Formats: sequence, structure tokens, C-alpha cells
Amino acid sequence: MLYTILLFLDASPLTIFVGAPDNSAEWALFFEEVFKSFIEYLVTDDERIRYLTNSVARKIMTDGALGHNSQSAGSESFTKNFWKST
Repeated sequence: MLYTILLFLDASPLTIFVGAPDNSAEWALFFEEVFKSFIEYLVTDDERIRYLTNSVARKIMTDGALGHNSQSAGSESFTKNFWKST
């Protein structure tokens, strides 16, 4: 089931932000929670899950999520440190 969800998110990564708060502080927390949920899948034994999780996370960071007009500086530093933690 996780693989299917990741396939969907890989095809349409920004759907994960549907309904995200507009408030800058709340959006930053939402953004960080989304990426925290990916961490355990980046280190799983299943290579397919690791690959798709990596792909989805990268697409979310590059397809406009970071361009959110209410982004805080904390979100930017979080994404820079996100890959170091894995």
C-alpha cells in the first residue's frame, strides 16, 4: 500500500500540500511534518520504497513547495539538513 501511495505522490507530488495552512508559521510546521514523515522510508530495507521516497521528497522541494510565498527561513534550513539526517 505504501508503494502505491508513493507512486501517486511521485506522479503528483504537490497534492500533499492541498489544504496546507496559509499562515507562515503554521505552513512551516506543516512543511516540516511532511518531510519528517518521509525519513523512516528513506532508510527502509525495501529499495523500491527508498527510491520512491527520495524521488517524492526531491520533487516536493523543487516543484514549488519552497517557493510558497509565506515560507519561513526555518523551512529552508530544514530542507538543507533533511538529507544530512538520512
